[in-house]
Order: sequence, then structure tokens, then C-alpha cells
Amino acid sequence: MHSAQPTAPPNDPLPTAPSLDVQAIRTLTDRGQDMLKLGDIATARLLFRRAVLAGSAEAALDLGMTYDPLFLRQLGANGVDADMNSAHKWYQRAHELGSSEASRRIERLASTPRP
Repeated sequence: MHSAQPTAPPNDPLPTAPSLDVQAIRTLTDRGQDMLKLGDIATARLLFRRAVLAGSAEAALDLGMTYDPLFLRQLGANGVDADMNSAHKWYQRAHELGSSEASRRIERLASTPRP
């Protein structure tokens, strides 16, 4: 028996979340920044992702940074895997959401030697 389940279009890898107000998004991004300072990259990524799904360009930029090898090195985040493809994806999303900094990050990432 096969039941039809709705699926997202193949070119839409990022679902949207119910709207959050500006204060809720700010709270998520602030808490994500707090988690970065504590070295809890996994929790920071979850918080930033939730804010991105609500449409935050700042959170998309922050989320990209959590995958960026240069940022992770600066942060001293030993044992955290960098992922240039994920960093690029989230920087691109930040650009689409209106971040001017995202373009600079994408360029810098492109000039980063691959491991």
C-alpha cells in the first residue's frame, strides 16, 4: 500500500518556518552568539537555523560562519568539522535575504584553499 505524502520541490532544500517576530528572531540569534562564545557550535547552529527559516539574513550569515574553516580557526573550535559547501550555502542564503557582508564572505571562502 502506497500513501501519497507531500514532498518539497527538489530545488527547494530549505523549508520555511512559521513567522517569528523581530524580537523572537533577535533572541534566537543572540542566544546563538552566546553558544558560540561557549564553544557550543552544534547548539548555535540549531538556533541560527531556526532564525534563518524565519527569514533572518543575519542568522544565515552567522550559520555560514559556523561551517567556515577560517572562522572556526579564529574561534579556536577544535574538533568541529568545517564544511566549505555548507558555509557557501548559508552565505548564499544570507545574500538572498539581503546581507551585503555575505558576498564578501563568499569571495573569501572561494579563495580559501581546500583541505
